[in-house]
Amino acid sequence: MEGLRKQEHLSFGLIPFEEDRVSSAVDSERFIGQALQQAKQWDFPDVDAQVWKAAQQGLKSQLAIWFDQACSDFEARNQSLLQVKIAQANRHFDRRRSSDQKRLDTMQASGRRESMLRLIEANMEKDNEHRRHRIEEMENRATFTPEVAELGAGVIKVEVP
Repeated sequence: MEGLRKQEHLSFGLIPFEEDRVSSAVDSERFIGQALQQAKQWDFPDVDAQVWKAAQQGLKSQLAIWFDQACSDFEARNQSLLQVKIAQANRHFDRRRSSDQKRLDTMQASGRRESMLRLIEANMEKDNEHRRHRIEEMENRATFTPEVAELGAGVIKVEVP
């Protein structure tokens, strides 16, 4: 997922055939990790095609729900970060504008030449353009783009001694 920051998210899903329900993401990841680390034998278990298709559909549905939740969470964090960054940029440019305005007022009070005053006013306008450009750039970078990678699926047969 991309926005102001980039995030990669890997999800594991597990459906024990006997239970016909998807285990939680945490339990699934834990189980698959343990199977990968502790397995002594890898073979290809014979599974009924209908059972396999039903399990696969259930898993795809649950992974889609988890993906939607991850996208919603990421998008909310992305929008919050955007608001913080815009506020920071506005404070930065507000301080600069205040400083330039004080300098302009001081120069006007001391009777400086009009050309000097116009130079400061031009710099102030240039800063306003820079502010608009920076905020627009942040908003463009904050555009949320979810990316879906391929889904891998398989069968793990667990035999407890």
